[in-house]
Amino acid sequence: MTRRFVLLGSALVLALTLPLTAQAETKGFYIGAGVGADFAVDSAATAAAGRNTVRYDAGPSGLVTVGYGFGAFRTELEGAYRTNDVSGTGGALLGNVGGSARTWSLMVNGLYDINTGTPFTPYLGAGVGVGFVNASLSGTRPAGSPTGLYNGSDTTFAYQAIAGVSYAVTPRLSLTADYRYVATTDASFNSGGASWNVENANHVLTAGFRWTLGN
Repeated sequence: MTRRFVLLGSALVLALTLPLTAQAETKGFYIGAGVGADFAVDSAATAAAGRNTVRYDAGPSGLVTVGYGFGAFRTELEGAYRTNDVSGTGGALLGNVGGSARTWSLMVNGLYDINTGTPFTPYLGAGVGVGFVNASLSGTRPAGSPTGLYNGSDTTFAYQAIAGVSYAVTPRLSLTADYRYVATTDASFNSGGASWNVENANHVLTAGFRWTLGN
């Protein structure tokens, strides 16, 4: 009797798993979305007057994707948003430091799904595109006078590396979790009578979903 239950249980697991395994490779058009946490890398803000290191608090991030799966390989268009508030500086004698870094990005990604024969599918990818950066930094000098070091916007080249895993809940719906290293070329601002170059790089953790429209 015990052996029969084991066999029945094994057959049930296979019956539930095989349909999902067959969908490990995405084929056809799909849409996706995700939200997560953004951890901005300490950035260098450089002008003729000197160089400041800007530190940031963790902030929110979000993205949406539209793509097409060819099987193991996928290509997609991604729109994303990230924001972080300034937490402090190094290299500048400032008090009451404030400011932020916000980036909208539009990228084309290429991704490779690794079929494990289970509902879990690891994937690796990379993307390039354009970033729209808005950043500001302000504070008070030791004497107490307020100063705005920079406040501006710039359009930059953006790029990212992606590593994640998806889980097939149904043949069309997969849950996703991934890590992204996202960066842009330095943003350039003419602000406060000075020209500034500000670095912009982020570690991003995202959880979301992918919905395949058809196979």
